[in-house]
Amino acid sequence: EAGFDFTTGESEHNHGKIVWDRRYEELIRCKAANDGKDPTKKGKGLQSWCNNQRAKYFKGTLKKDRIDRLNEIEFDFTIGEKRRESFKQRKLALAERPVEQPNAASEVDFDIEDPPETFREPSKSDALDPNANLTDHDVVFPSGKGAYDYSHKGNTSYRELLFDFQPFYIMKSRQKRRPIAKSAVFIIQSRGGRFFQQAGADSPFREMSDKAVIDKAVSAQVGGYTQEN
Repeated sequence: EAGFDFTTGESEHNHGKIVWDRRYEELIRCKAANDGKDPTKKGKGLQSWCNNQRAKYFKGTLKKDRIDRLNEIEFDFTIGEKRRESFKQRKLALAERPVEQPNAASEVDFDIEDPPETFREPSKSDALDPNANLTDHDVVFPSGKGAYDYSHKGNTSYRELLFDFQPFYIMKSRQKRRPIAKSAVFIIQSRGGRFFQQAGADSPFREMSDKAVIDKAVSAQVGGYTQEN
């Protein structure tokens, strides 16, 4: 006789519960270590789990007992929803007037809605000395704890470029938005700029991959970039 395992569904359910409980306990520890705040991108695995709980909550598929447990530790279900609502409001405001291509689009010879796969060859240098002189077009992101070096000219130019791109980005379809963010990154590169991460003032500058930079550009546009950010 063929042995059919009637317990498979039950074991998968139990495994899912164990995984959820582990993440829940991890979230409690994270909040305790961060003044009650929910995790940021520094804890990618846990943050992804938190975002998944939020998505299920707004779809109405998150179980009530899990909602209750998350509410007990003051979990913020609205983080992603706030960003989406802000994005929708900005799009509605822009719909009332014509939106043209950003001025910086004229700096490159490709369509910013259909950029090339890559714009330049990756740097052969793994890292730069912390005392190295950056160009006026280089952009530095913090790695780990820290803040942007807003005093650096390259960071200022990058913020101004994203602000210039934002109306055009918002009004395009979802499929077109990432290529447009990618074009913004390539425009900085066309000016001779590079993108680095630095863990601290005494740490080396490590050049970032195009994908990592484009991910940040997309996040900045969705989050709402202003000239003061």
